[in-house]
Amino acid sequence: MNSNYLNYLEIHLVDHCNLNCKGCGHFSSLSPPSFLSLNEFKDDLTELKKHFEGIGQLRLMGGEPLLHPNCIDFFQIARSIYKDSRISLVTNGILLPKFDKTFFDKLKEQSIEVQITFYSDLHQKITIYTEILERNGINFQIEGKTDFKKHLKLEDLHLGIEAINKCRINSYCPALKNGKIYQCSGLANFEIFKNQYNLKSLPEAIGYNIYGDNVDSNSILDFINKPDPLCSHCYYGAESFPWEVSKQNISEWLI
Repeated sequence: MNSNYLNYLEIHLVDHCNLNCKGCGHFSSLSPPSFLSLNEFKDDLTELKKHFEGIGQLRLMGGEPLLHPNCIDFFQIARSIYKDSRISLVTNGILLPKFDKTFFDKLKEQSIEVQITFYSDLHQKITIYTEILERNGINFQIEGKTDFKKHLKLEDLHLGIEAINKCRINSYCPALKNGKIYQCSGLANFEIFKNQYNLKSLPEAIGYNIYGDNVDSNSILDFINKPDPLCSHCYYGAESFPWEVSKQNISEWLI
């Protein structure tokens, strides 16, 4: 693997969402309104560029990124820094009908792909969203999500290595937030979950400070492939359940 190349990265433009999904793995159903600043986004990507010349796929997501009032401005910043990357806007599509031609022209101008995640109970709307994208000449993908997984344990499972190895078999999803890279967006947003249920006994996700001393691409890659202390409280492969509206009960996340 080229150490100057990062295969994949997620960045949340917002943490909250206009859906309220039971057991959301990014904890968006628990998040108060939270908006990434354009300056922070630009600074963090500029700093990351010092270590990774290329990113295979950069996904701008949430939460629901279309809730950001300046959503359109992130496209140009991302493209100016990572000119050759596949850049995707990940959305549930609900807000697409509210945008005018300027929005879609900017997506096309910056070669931003739209990835729509739709949920079983909302499938009847998908044709509306795809017709809008097709009419405006936007490249898009559709991903259906039929279930969520309970994956957390308040007790330490002592499965850090095993948990991240299992996670890496199914997904590779490092995330950048507040100047730090995390092994996944769940870790980047774990404080939302901790604060909601006042779980002071659980550790904090560490994250790798990209502005720190002696930072290089190899040290970042090494970090994101090792378990965070919280990985010992997480084990995907546990009980799954169909998409439902959240009641914000902690049991939605707990094994």
